[in-house]
Amino acid sequence: MSQEAIEAPARRPLINIPPALRYAAYRSYWFGTLASVSGFQMFQFGQYWLVYQLTGSPLFLGTIGLANAIPAIVLNLFGGVFADLFDKRRLIIVTQSITAILIFLLAADRVGNGCHMACDRTRLHCRGR
Repeated sequence: MSQEAIEAPARRPLINIPPALRYAAYRSYWFGTLASVSGFQMFQFGQYWLVYQLTGSPLFLGTIGLANAIPAIVLNLFGGVFADLFDKRRLIIVTQSITAILIFLLAADRVGNGCHMACDRTRLHCRGR
């Protein structure tokens, strides 16, 4: 071997991937969790924005924040013990499905109410009020 080949530095990859992300199963779990948490954060932002748009009150906005925080704090105390009793995969599937259904129902209710409010405003406008 030549001296140049021995002294040549090893090429470093352009992106350093953490060792845990080299496993496909963990990568799927990590990106799934990232998507879930991102979606939940968007939902919460939308919820706060909707409450503020409907009421214009910082008090109601704070009340919604408190109503979201108290169950999270109380249930997280016992959630770990509860989660250990069940199959992790099934528990994640069930809880995420319930969350998706509830968010869909909230969105459907809001769209329905939005249409009713638009119809009411149109009728009021047509009556000259």
